[in-house]
Amino acid sequence: MADGQHKLSRRALLGAVCASPALSVIPAEAGTSAGRARSGAPRGPGFRRDDGWGRALARFQEAQAVLDAARGEPDEDVYDGLLDAHSEALCVLLALPAPNHAGLAAKLDVIVAHLAWEQTGAEDCLERLRQDAHRLAASAR
Repeated sequence: MADGQHKLSRRALLGAVCASPALSVIPAEAGTSAGRARSGAPRGPGFRRDDGWGRALARFQEAQAVLDAARGEPDEDVYDGLLDAHSEALCVLLALPAPNHAGLAAKLDVIVAHLAWEQTGAEDCLERLRQDAHRLAASAR
């Protein structure tokens, strides 16, 4: 195959971005160990399907993967659109309460890696993290 056949086109990249919200929905069988293995959805103690945390984390991870794949994108408008989708997914994730200590750690990892306190829409992430920590500490007593 020629090298050009392996390049990611702008159309394919935009298709991936548009499809990512649909792909981040956790299948009904994701609560089973077989479903978790197939879906790759972040699950575990405290990651309940109905609280939105798992879906928000999966959506953020997908947005991060798409953004990472587009690092050399020459079209600034395309890259800016991907960055906007990533920022939105970041803000949604950080606005949700961490469901457990693992979620708190995941939130902290994301906040530090992305300097979230400097991001428009996520400036209060440290206050929310503080609230999560106090809520989880109180429930552990």
